[in-house]
Amino acid sequence: MKNFLFIAAIVATIPLFAQTPKYYTKAFNWNGSKNSNGLSMGLNSNNNYIICGDTKDSTQRWSPFFLQVNANGDFVRVDRFPDSFYQPTPRQLVITPTKVFAGGFANDTAQSNTYAIQIETNGNLINWNVVDDSPFVNSGYTACRTHDGGFLIGGEIQPYDPPNGQPTHPYLVKLDSAGNKLWDTIYYQYGEPYAWIESIIPAPDNGYYALGSTKSSLWLHSDILLMHIAEDGSVLWDKIITFGTPEFGKEVIYTNDGGFLITGYINDDAVPHGYKSLI
Repeated sequence: MKNFLFIAAIVATIPLFAQTPKYYTKAFNWNGSKNSNGLSMGLNSNNNYIICGDTKDSTQRWSPFFLQVNANGDFVRVDRFPDSFYQPTPRQLVITPTKVFAGGFANDTAQSNTYAIQIETNGNLINWNVVDDSPFVNSGYTACRTHDGGFLIGGEIQPYDPPNGQPTHPYLVKLDSAGNKLWDTIYYQYGEPYAWIESIIPAPDNGYYALGSTKSSLWLHSDILLMHIAEDGSVLWDKIITFGTPEFGKEVIYTNDGGFLITGYINDDAVPHGYKSLI
């Protein structure tokens, strides 16, 4: 069975009289693709929407794609970048006036590594690279533009393999504007035994806010983790947010009044396999 990339949008105006909002739904796939998953979306300088994700070909290998559609949802172009060794998945778009950056992870036959790809606005590949080729499993889940024009990728890493499990810790990688790795940081103070970063945004003080989750065990309690990170990657402060049930943080934005808006979900133990959205 094929999975189709699905796009839904609502386009509404504020008329002088009541009017039904206009909307559209679109599904895309292309020749040779068995499954396609849209994972992140943004608007470029041509007012086209760019959707990135991964797509599986007839040989059952995954590769990254960048799909462009116009404001009406009409197909503009799609660019795919298969690799003979890695199977990359771009998780988060960062769109600049001159190029498109995406951070994520790339799987090989043995493990996962943090991954970055850059393309020109016309879809031509600039470069891609596995930005952390350490022997430890690591994955990028989110990315943002840095204050100096580079990029940050946040995710998780398993820095060792103890006898009683594989703890994961939040992981941050700093790249320059060309995609070269400048430094990385493992936050060992979180993750007893599991913690990771799902969202990261620039802060007004030249630092960053990172949101994720920290779990006490694989199946038991989980809390939302909010971190304020300095430009050099050090932690300025953190906050654990809990409501007494397993909670997971997915995305954070900075509000005009200096606060935060956090989205995620709660695992409701009162309902079998029950999950509730959290804002």
